[in-house]
Amino acid sequence: MELNIEQELLNEASQLFSKLGLTTEQAIRIFLTKSISSNGLPFPIILDEQDTSAKSSISNNQITDTLLTLVEQGLPEAEILNLQNPDYCKEVFALSFAVLKQAKSNQQADIKTATQDGKGHNRYSTKKVARHKGKYYVICTQWTDRHRGLFTHWHKHIQRKTSSVSR
Repeated sequence: MELNIEQELLNEASQLFSKLGLTTEQAIRIFLTKSISSNGLPFPIILDEQDTSAKSSISNNQITDTLLTLVEQGLPEAEILNLQNPDYCKEVFALSFAVLKQAKSNQQADIKTATQDGKGHNRYSTKKVARHKGKYYVICTQWTDRHRGLFTHWHKHIQRKTSSVSR
């Protein structure tokens, strides 16, 4: 399949995707996946001026604290499941890990086991563990600059979604 995209449009889009920490190919793949899953055009993914400043100013600690609060104070069950899905997290945040991982209990040994990936590397917080409906979740700590804008965008989307549900 050959794509016929104007060079100027491609250059402008590539600059935008770069700010989001994505290649043009990754962005197209995300768009196509979202289009298929929504059976139409997906929701708009935008980068506004607030997102670019938030991208560099939000820390891993702030992301962890935000996720901890969201999980414990009413993040929809479907989104908690999404955040445990590595494919969803790769698509939404460009992360190589699930954002949340369920621990067997809040015992230190179970938390330590849950924080490690298949190679034994710690990828999740051992100190900040979210509790939701009797389950415990460790939170990913592997956020870099290329993920921060995507997290900020997702957080704004979740805030709008949950505030419209509670009205």
